[in-house]
Amino acid sequence: MVKVVPDTLRDEAVQRMTARKVTGEKVKDIAADLNLSVGCLYKWVADAK
Repeated sequence: MVKVVPDTLRDEAVQRMTARKVTGEKVKDIAADLNLSVGCLYKWVADAK
């Protein structure tokens, strides 16, 4: 089943993923906070490029 998420959530996730080198935030923490999988986050970042 595909989970439909708002564009704002996707935008926030990509922004946090790209800023994590500066913030030191871990991918697993971002995923847990947004209730998403780690794989989903990496896919969204790749799609945003």
